[in-house]
Amino acid sequence: MVLKYFGIAPLSKYDGPLNRLVVYFQGCDIKCSWCHSPHSIPESSPLLFFAERCISCRKCVKACPNDVHSFVSGKHILNRANCTKCGLCVDTCPKSSANISASALILPTKGLSAQELFTKIEPYLALCDGITLSGGEALIQLDEILEFLKILKQNGVNIAVETSGLLLTRTYELVLDYVDIWLFGVRMLTDVDGKSNKNILLRNLHLLNQVQENMIIPRVPMVPGVFDNEKILFEIVQLLRSVEINKVWLLPWNMNYMVYYIAAGIGTRFIEPTRSEVNLCESFILNFFVEKGFDIIGSGI
Repeated sequence: MVLKYFGIAPLSKYDGPLNRLVVYFQGCDIKCSWCHSPHSIPESSPLLFFAERCISCRKCVKACPNDVHSFVSGKHILNRANCTKCGLCVDTCPKSSANISASALILPTKGLSAQELFTKIEPYLALCDGITLSGGEALIQLDEILEFLKILKQNGVNIAVETSGLLLTRTYELVLDYVDIWLFGVRMLTDVDGKSNKNILLRNLHLLNQVQENMIIPRVPMVPGVFDNEKILFEIVQLLRSVEINKVWLLPWNMNYMVYYIAAGIGTRFIEPTRSEVNLCESFILNFFVEKGFDIIGSGI
């Protein structure tokens, strides 16, 4: 069994209490239009191309057997429909490496067994206060993640899992014994169509709280035009108070929202907000929770 992941970040202060080692797992079935990591959604990331790092050496043109790369009037063009993710262009590019994220060309998705992945991250664990399984949505690789969780627990690692809260309740039941902290994404909406996720969030939140009281950290994404909505915020407050939670981790809007859409050649479905719209949204949401007596926790605010 192979675990697919696309990034490893040690000493993070944004993914749970204290300093965390974060592993970003590939794949997500929620597909929010405002997701800032669109390359994390499919089973395997598309080839990422960062034009500002390209030196126009044209070695990728010669290396690629499928005519993915070309230069038109000095501009590097990718015909992504032809890409088979063979990695030959990455290997030949002098500004790229399969193991360095700051490359001109990169295929970020990697695959290792649970034991191989633990061996890879073990040196980092000594520097951190625990691990956070993020994504994408780590738990959609359920069988492989279960094996990984067992290895982590056997080695005494403090385990946090970041989740949308929208998976089947049975999924959470299967991993409960291995998770110490839940970073529970309170996504009342997953898009701008107004369809509420209240019922499934309520069911899963009650399950996790009954088994692991006080180990849930609710996280609210501050998305302009989506979560800066008084009705939605009232629903979130009611949801959290139903399990006697009076704290919330607010996630600021990522001002680098467009980076991976451009690098992956993926079209956007969400209109990028202006700095002014972001500031108004975040101020509105922050003030709302403060007025309701919630503790604001986490980093970034």
